[in-house]
Amino acid sequence: MQDAGFVWNAEELDAFIESPRKHVRGTNMSYPGERRPEKRAAIIEYLTQLSTAD
Repeated sequence: MQDAGFVWNAEELDAFIESPRKHVRGTNMSYPGERRPEKRAAIIEYLTQLSTAD
């Protein structure tokens, strides 16, 4: 995952959460992905809040 070759921003996270194995080839991630855009957006919003929390 560290060698993915991109910066982890909201767009990359969205694509990864949608389909981890397609977005980062060779990942061992067992999570199959989330098809629903509204759920992916909620996950990204939550992660953003965690990363900016004091």
